[in-house]
Amino acid sequence: MKDEVGAGVDFILRLIQRNEALDKKKVETFGKELTSILCERYQDHWYPSNPSKGQAYRCIRINSKQRTDEVLLQACATSHMQYSDLQLPREVTIWIDPYEVSCRSGEKNGSFTVAHFDNNEEGQMKRLEGKDSMELYEQDTSDYHSENSSECNSQPSSDDEGSRKETSTEPEKVREKEVTEFFYHPAPIWTQYRRRAITYMPIYQPVIGYYIIPKAKMVKPTRIKMPPPQKKIKCTPWQSVT
Repeated sequence: MKDEVGAGVDFILRLIQRNEALDKKKVETFGKELTSILCERYQDHWYPSNPSKGQAYRCIRINSKQRTDEVLLQACATSHMQYSDLQLPREVTIWIDPYEVSCRSGEKNGSFTVAHFDNNEEGQMKRLEGKDSMELYEQDTSDYHSENSSECNSQPSSDDEGSRKETSTEPEKVREKEVTEFFYHPAPIWTQYRRRAITYMPIYQPVIGYYIIPKAKMVKPTRIKMPPPQKKIKCTPWQSVT
């Protein structure tokens, strides 16, 4: 893990060192602090058997339109530097994965490999040499700016688009990377529930209902006849018979 983190930090330092006005000692201190912070941060999120696992967590995203990565702010604070002094590019994404460090300049460009490592027979990491990462970065940056300038200055016609489709070649497939995204969902300014239709109720009794609807008949209460009172019979006590 230290080799991959060191390669990623070295690439960031090369981007910072393009500003010659910065103090070299402060830049070196920033690199050391950033290396220690990343090693501690990735310790529980490092999976050599599955390098793509935890890729979004190990992503360092530099974008002027989004909030600054906490790792860079923490390294600036410990090295007594301001983040604005680094003068990093406006859109750069760096992935530090097991055995590989890759980068992408801009949102529309593909990613390229900064460093690639391989285990030798002794179990040590060996860095495989390839194209210079800064040359690839400068190439992608120039393509990115040229595309933006051409889109802003002119709009291609339908004839030009047809000729471009015929002469264009199929782009090289690039492995997709996971990136941490931040979305903001504003609350709607309109009500989400449908309004009920306004109904009016008449205050008078409809004439049709008054004559058509049958009325209930009034039932008169009937008197219950009580039986006539019976005469009282005087009872005499039993007398003894002689």
